[in-house]
Amino acid sequence: MNMQTVQSLYYKRQVDYILRYDVHPCTEADILFLEGELGFVLPATYKTFLRRAGRQPNDFFGEDVIPFRSVLSSIDMARAMIQQYGLPASLLDNSIVVGMGSQGYSFEIIRISEGDSVFQYMEGEISMQKPFVKIANSYWEYMYKRLFSQIKIEKTITKITITDVLGTANYQQDVFALVEQVVLLRLMQRLEPAKDQEIVKMAQYVQGRLPKIYKEFLKWSGHGLPNLLDMYMWHVSHLELLQSHIYQTLRDLLSPYAYVFLVYPGNEEFDIFYVNEGDDPPVYHCKKDGEGLRIIKTHETFSEYLIQAINAIR
Repeated sequence: MNMQTVQSLYYKRQVDYILRYDVHPCTEADILFLEGELGFVLPATYKTFLRRAGRQPNDFFGEDVIPFRSVLSSIDMARAMIQQYGLPASLLDNSIVVGMGSQGYSFEIIRISEGDSVFQYMEGEISMQKPFVKIANSYWEYMYKRLFSQIKIEKTITKITITDVLGTANYQQDVFALVEQVVLLRLMQRLEPAKDQEIVKMAQYVQGRLPKIYKEFLKWSGHGLPNLLDMYMWHVSHLELLQSHIYQTLRDLLSPYAYVFLVYPGNEEFDIFYVNEGDDPPVYHCKKDGEGLRIIKTHETFSEYLIQAINAIR
């Protein structure tokens, strides 16, 4: 098993984890309440969005997207904005505000009478004859464009271009695929690789060498893996202190080829591998007790150890 397999599984599990716990859908009761307050039935596409992420969409779709709790108040704000320019508040009857600029100079609406097309009002660029400009033929097209712009801003590397899906009927699928890309990008940005000199310093405790798989692991995420065991335990600065402490106190009990890569709370148990057992060595669990140090093999390879830890993410 190679490091790429480990990385792919980690990213998939983390994206699943984040989308499961950080996306907050509306309930059917929420949607019925909103329709009752508004006095009309919401478009099916918009209700699908509410069911997926309506209560807390901003982490993924941007700060301008209106969450469920603010739908009613945003309509009042939008009416006040257009009235400042002498436009009647009735222009927003039977409309939903789906987005509002952070500076308060623009907003986007869906007009129930025109399906789920999205229109934009931009203060300072209005026409009394045509104050609203259509910017998307459907709600999912609107959300796709928002997400694509967000990804470009965050500088993710993607083979998808906006022209790949414009004009297709698959916007809903593409929107949630892009949400996953946003999550993945942010996750990757949190990972900081260990520097070559840091890895060399780690190796000095074990005959100047480390297994290939472990060096690849450190170069990928030597400064911590979110949600994988204890993020701090993987950090190279902690590992350096750990090696110094372990080898001062347990050198007589450990082989000079033993490398301690994780210590459990209490400092009585830790995990090791031997640097002379190949590029992807077995992992052993060590426990100090009254009789000395018990060492038990737990995994045939370090990559297997990582896979098990990643699969434990819930």
